[in-house]
Amino acid sequence: MPRLKTEINNILIEYNDPDVFLSSVVVGMPMRNSAHSICSALKSVLNQESSYSIAAFLINDGSTDDWENQLGDLLNSTNLVIAHTNLGNVCKVRNFIIEFVGRIFPEYQWLGRLDSDDELFDNISVHKTLVNGDRKSTRLNSSHTDISRMPSSA
Repeated sequence: MPRLKTEINNILIEYNDPDVFLSSVVVGMPMRNSAHSICSALKSVLNQESSYSIAAFLINDGSTDDWENQLGDLLNSTNLVIAHTNLGNVCKVRNFIIEFVGRIFPEYQWLGRLDSDDELFDNISVHKTLVNGDRKSTRLNSSHTDISRMPSSA
């Protein structure tokens, strides 16, 4: 299936299903030359089980490796949005995620982040975190350390 493409503020955005932008949870994933680890990290987000709608927002910051080939069929996920940037610095990419999510995900209530060499602990990590946050009537802009672990190969 060919991915849909649009440009917003000179940023190329790729996705498969326009409904992904209605997700209530967005997990931002900064990435640069992470072909060796991005597949596991992305799978850990896309395989989350939850009553919340979860989108993986992958930010390719000028990668020159073969990350797209490594992702293979994951690129067909309806819960994946890819933004192509050239910010050149992971701190700038993290700030970009915070700024840009509100522009393209108008329904989002929760924003998390997962580095491209990390994985979520299990397939209900996001759900457990959100249920706890909702129970406490809080809103969470979570760093990956709240709901992730280093992959076993680290």
